[in-house]
Amino acid sequence: MIKQAGLIFNEITGMKILFVISSTVSGGAEKQLVELLKITRIDHEVSLLVLATRGSMSAVYEDIGIPVQHMSSNKFYGLVVEMLGICKIIKEFKPDIVQTFLYKADILTTIVGKFSSQKRIFWTAGNTAIPSFHFWKKLPLSLLSRKFTKGVFANSMQAQEFHEKIGYPKKIFVQVPNFLPRSLENKPKVRDPWIQSSELRVGLAARAVEGKGHLTLLRAAREIKMQGRNIKLSFIGEGIQDWTELKDQISNLEISNSVELLAVQDDITDWYLHLDLFVLASEMWESFPNVLAEAVTLNVPVISSDVANIALEIFDLRDTFQAGSYEQLAGKICEFADRSQLEVSIESTRLNRHLHSKYQNIETYKIWEKSWLTP
Repeated sequence: MIKQAGLIFNEITGMKILFVISSTVSGGAEKQLVELLKITRIDHEVSLLVLATRGSMSAVYEDIGIPVQHMSSNKFYGLVVEMLGICKIIKEFKPDIVQTFLYKADILTTIVGKFSSQKRIFWTAGNTAIPSFHFWKKLPLSLLSRKFTKGVFANSMQAQEFHEKIGYPKKIFVQVPNFLPRSLENKPKVRDPWIQSSELRVGLAARAVEGKGHLTLLRAAREIKMQGRNIKLSFIGEGIQDWTELKDQISNLEISNSVELLAVQDDITDWYLHLDLFVLASEMWESFPNVLAEAVTLNVPVISSDVANIALEIFDLRDTFQAGSYEQLAGKICEFADRSQLEVSIESTRLNRHLHSKYQNIETYKIWEKSWLTP
């Protein structure tokens, strides 16, 4: 046994780290957890508790090769059941570190940790829903973060600033970029990035929630079709196929033949590779969009809204439009369509090199590990 930074752990198995997340849908936090687990399990003993019913990410969690437990109850006393389950796992596993993802996991795990002498609990801050949270959601997060949380990992300054506004103390934040999708590198493209005489295939990947820019892209597509150009939209994400409001908008805009709605998949690499252009059309703030990193890694051309300046600060994008402006988006797409294939290829390569020279996964992981070890 060795002692480092106030922690005692086995030099063979490393620290014992319990991860807790309250979601099994395919989203940013869930994907980042997967990348973190893959690296952490190499040097440490890792276990995962999922406070949700089985979903699209369940098999992905289990394929990592670590112990995974799902725990969820729809009964009115479900939160109590989940808290008792957390308590049982902490008692049996005896973790050195507890790392939570998403607010439900933050709150329940920290309350349990307070009564089970678990002092080293870390949260994450990157959720795009926080600006719209009502008072009774903000209050427990504010109180618990001030009293019982060892640290909060934020994947951008925007994420930190938004959470500070609801009461998170500034001193507990740790800035850490997202892990990049290295597994996507060197994937061969299945078609040319753009063929001038063909239909322009434009994609957007996001959950079926307001504020992600689905309607903005739909209106932009109608504008483009009115100019006599041929465009095909492809939407993919959790709940997209069942989103009645989106289907109604598509029908109202009379572009049903130009839009496809695809169910979420564990791996959407092939979907990206069949695109001519990827669009991040968010109107709400974004922290560090995984989908943009995935598209750039695969050398898929991208256009982004200017929301929170994320596109400029992290990705160094030059093709941006005012969030919510379908006219500007339509103009940007048409400008893209008029470029030569060489121009498109040069810009995609530049974005890829910029992103992967600026961020290295091993350096990102060192930030996590150093923070866990700091007394």
